[in-house]
Amino acid sequence: MAKYGWSSELTQKMILFSFLWILTKANLVIKNTSLFAADGDFSHLMNPSDVITSMTLISSGVLCLDKPDCVSFLFNPKTKQMQRLSYVGTPSGTGGANVMDWRYYIIKKEPLVCEPGWEKFQDSCYLFSASYGNWNSGKLFCENNGGYMVEITNLAEDTFVRDFVRNRAFTAYETRDSWIGGTDVVTENTFVWIGSGQTFTYSNWGPNNPDNSGGNQHCVILFQPSDYKWHDTQCTNTNSFICEK
Repeated sequence: MAKYGWSSELTQKMILFSFLWILTKANLVIKNTSLFAADGDFSHLMNPSDVITSMTLISSGVLCLDKPDCVSFLFNPKTKQMQRLSYVGTPSGTGGANVMDWRYYIIKKEPLVCEPGWEKFQDSCYLFSASYGNWNSGKLFCENNGGYMVEITNLAEDTFVRDFVRNRAFTAYETRDSWIGGTDVVTENTFVWIGSGQTFTYSNWGPNNPDNSGGNQHCVILFQPSDYKWHDTQCTNTNSFICEK
C-alpha cells in the first residue's frame, strides 16, 4: 500500500472508516464497495477534457460505479467537479491529500450478497415491499432498511423491476402501483433521483406523462394500468415501496 501514499496500515484503516461513515450518514450506501482516500500529489492525472460536474463525494462515487471501467476518481469539493479514471494512479509527490483542492479516491468492489428478502440484479439488491404509504414514507422506509428508493437508470434494470412487480400481481389499490425514487419537486419537469441527486438519463414514461395534472404531481410511480410504465402523481398518494442498495 505504500505506493498509494498511505503512511501506515492504521492510517489507511482510519481513512476508510471515516469515508464509509460519511456515506452511511448520508443515507446512501455505495453498494458492495470500499472507498479509499489516497494521500499525495495526484494532479498529474488531471485531464480537463474528462472533468464533469459532481456535487458531492457520494455522487462522484456513484458516477464512477456507473462506468464499468472506472476504478478510481479525482474529486474537487470546492468546484464540484470530478474525473473518472480507468486505472489506479500513483502520486508524483507528497503534497498531502489536498493538492489544488483535488482529492484522489480508489474504489474496490466486493462480491455482492443480498440479504434475505432482497432480490439481486446486476450490482444492486432490491426490496419489493408490500408495505405502502406516501412518497416520503417510502423514502424513510428504504433508508431505515439500509437503502434508498429505487433508481432505474437503464433498460435492463427497468425490465427487471417491471417484470417483478408485474409477476407479483398486487391488485389492492394501495399496493398495485409502486413508488420509485424520482421527483421534480424542486424544479418542475426536471426529474432527479432523490438518493443520488442525479437527473434522469433514462426514463420510460407512460402515455402523455409526465403531465403534472392539477399542478401538484411531483413524484413518480410504476403505474399498473399502463403496464408499470412511469407516471407522475401526487406525492401524498398511497403506493407500495421499492428499495435499492
